[in-house]
Amino acid sequence: AGARQGRGMIDSYDVLVVGAGPAGTAAALRAAELGARVGVVEAGPTGGTCVNTGCVPTRVLAKTARLMREVRTADTYGISVTEQRIDWPTTVARVRATVDRVRATKDDAGRFDGADVDLLRGRARFVSPHELEVRDADGSGTRRVRAETVILCVGGHSRRLPVPGAELATMPEEVLELPDLPRRVAVVGAGNTGAQLV
Repeated sequence: AGARQGRGMIDSYDVLVVGAGPAGTAAALRAAELGARVGVVEAGPTGGTCVNTGCVPTRVLAKTARLMREVRTADTYGISVTEQRIDWPTTVARVRATVDRVRATKDDAGRFDGADVDLLRGRARFVSPHELEVRDADGSGTRRVRAETVILCVGGHSRRLPVPGAELATMPEEVLELPDLPRRVAVVGAGNTGAQLV
């Protein structure tokens, strides 16, 4: 392993983990616990798909849907509810607040720091079997890092299907960017996120 060049500026690691979701975080912390010099490369928020665009946000949306269903059927129990609508901006704010709270509770960056694991923000690509180029998340620059062992924990990612009109589809990570709640939705794919969105 190489020498430190200042906090967060190690150019050589025993173990470099690409991806800071649950698998990458567990791998990095365990390697550090065993005495390895460890770095983690992550282009987006830590926590992975579940926390950021998968199960955490979709569970908030599912609860919203269940509550709306209860309101719409309340009259069968003698409860009169006159206005039945979802305030989409408030729902989106609730989802984002929940995601932020889960991220804060997990505190992956703090856990990395406490274990002396360097979190490198950016997107990695191999330039040789033991050397990676990490492009800053904002695209402003790159750096190269070496590692004896590289562990890939990149998880799953949405992709547009190679069919005409695919560019018109909304990807799961874009749902909260919609200006209004759609009246109807067709979900293509029955993976975890797609199934939960239904």
